[in-house]
Amino acid sequence: MAEGMKMKYEKYWGNIEKMNLLLFVAVVLDPRYKMKYIVYWFNKWYVKPKAESMVEKVRGAIDRLYAHYATEFETASSGANGSSSCVTSDVVSSSMSSASDTHDPWKSAVEEFQHHLAQEDIGECKTEVDQYLSEASEPPCALGFDILGWWRVNSSKYKILFHVARDVMAVPVSTVASESAFSTGGRVLDSFRSSLSPLTVEALICCQNWLRSTSSPVKLWEAMDEVQSIDEELESVGSVGVGD
Repeated sequence: MAEGMKMKYEKYWGNIEKMNLLLFVAVVLDPRYKMKYIVYWFNKWYVKPKAESMVEKVRGAIDRLYAHYATEFETASSGANGSSSCVTSDVVSSSMSSASDTHDPWKSAVEEFQHHLAQEDIGECKTEVDQYLSEASEPPCALGFDILGWWRVNSSKYKILFHVARDVMAVPVSTVASESAFSTGGRVLDSFRSSLSPLTVEALICCQNWLRSTSSPVKLWEAMDEVQSIDEELESVGSVGVGD
C-alpha cells in the first residue's frame, strides 16, 4: 500500500514542471501570499535556474489568463480608468506650450521633467496584475480569512482580475476519491465521479424496465394466429408486387 501511495505521489507531485500551473496561480491570487510566496519557496527548494524558470512560468500563466479575460470583460469604465491613469501626449504638450509662454526658466525645467515622467507613465501603464502584486499583502496568519470575500470587496478595484480569481478558486484541487489512494477497498464511484454515455444509460433503463416488469402468461395459440396473419399479409403484398 505504501509503495502504491508513493508511486501516485511521484506521478502527480514528483516533478514540479509537470504539475498543473493553476495550483500555483491560486496561491498567487491569495492576497496573503501573492508572488513573493512562490518566489521564496521555489528558491528554497530548487536551484536558482530552475526556480527562476518556474517563477516565469507561473507569472506567464497569470498574464495569459488575465489577457484572455480582458478581451471578454473589458468595459467602458475600465477604459475610462485606464485613460485617467495614463496621461495623453496632447495634454502634456499643451502644458509644455503654456509653460514656454511664461518664459520662466525654472518653471520650464519643472514642466520638462513632468513631461518626462508622463512619457514614462505612458510606456509603463500597469495592468491589474502588476497593481495587485505591487501592493502590500494581507497578514499571512489571519484566522478565518475569506479569500473570495476579499476579492468580492475589491472587485471594483480589480474588475478583470476579480473574474480570474473567482473562476480559479472555484476549481477543486482534486476530484480523485481519497479511498483510491489511501484505502485497500478499491475505487468507490458515486454520482459525482462516474459518467455514462447516453447509449449505455438507455440500455440500462431498458434492462431495468424488462427485469422489473410484471410477468404475464403467453397464450400460444393467439401468438401463432398473429404470426400466421402477418405471414399471409406479407405473401399478399409480395404477389401484388410481382403481378405489377
